[in-house]
Amino acid sequence: MRVNQEVNPIRKIFCMCLLLVMILTGCSRRIKPIKVTTTDFNIQEAEIIMKRAWQPVHDMTSSDYETRPNIKISSKEEFFNLYDFSFMDQSYMCDMIYENIATFKYDKEENDSKEIKDNEGYVVFTEGKYIPTIHDKGVFIKRAYLRESRYSKEHSYFDRVELVVDESRNEKISGYASGFSRKNIFIQNEEGEWILHSIEGHISTSWTRE
Repeated sequence: MRVNQEVNPIRKIFCMCLLLVMILTGCSRRIKPIKVTTTDFNIQEAEIIMKRAWQPVHDMTSSDYETRPNIKISSKEEFFNLYDFSFMDQSYMCDMIYENIATFKYDKEENDSKEIKDNEGYVVFTEGKYIPTIHDKGVFIKRAYLRESRYSKEHSYFDRVELVVDESRNEKISGYASGFSRKNIFIQNEEGEWILHSIEGHISTSWTRE
């Protein structure tokens, strides 16, 4: 199912500039939509979209419920060259995934966090970190729906249509990631493909090796 939602480049640039101004000026008044409507979305189609977006995470998740590359990787750039995250937002979701499974340490000189690397110069990925996905046993979609937000004429450049997919885990089937729930929020790109823009809820869980 495709929602026709053309993006005017000029409006897009204007919207980004306005957001920047709001951040810089410390605007405290949150702009809210005047109308939000929801429409049920086909569960089977939502599952296809979800599996496509979460495929790279599934590819690096072992049968022992551990999410980490099974090959040596020397940099963040190499990581994203090896795994196809093209159906996730590059500036938010991809960074979140990488920062969740790689290990970091604070660099005082550069006032920033950097990946920890081993003696051979390869990134050290966290052991016992598991990112559940729709591919996994026991994970299922509770509901999928389109959420259309409309703003006042003055702020109409914020108008948007999102695909929201709520997922959970049947603990009778699998006890890993007990209590897992996640809200996946997709936005269509200019080609009409649904891109995972953000999530709410659980991103990962951790367990200790025996």
